[in-house]
Amino acid sequence: MNTKGDFVGQSFDVWPPPARAQRCRELASAASAKAEHTKDGELRAEYLRLATVLQAVALELEAKARHQRQQESGRIWPRETVKNAEPIS
Repeated sequence: MNTKGDFVGQSFDVWPPPARAQRCRELASAASAKAEHTKDGELRAEYLRLATVLQAVALELEAKARHQRQQESGRIWPRETVKNAEPIS
């Protein structure tokens, strides 16, 4: 998927989680490339921190998407259902 072309002009929040995760990975890769090509050590460190944060966001988005798919398929129960469940006697 070309995330740049498919969602141009849209808020990042309305993108589906897989597209958001992919875009975060693309931006993380770009930040890593910038880090490789800069001579300024402080700037390099900032680019690497940015890449790390973007990778973490991508992982979180993917985990949320997996969790949502599992809920939709009935493989896991929403917390509210478990919290309000009757105790087993």
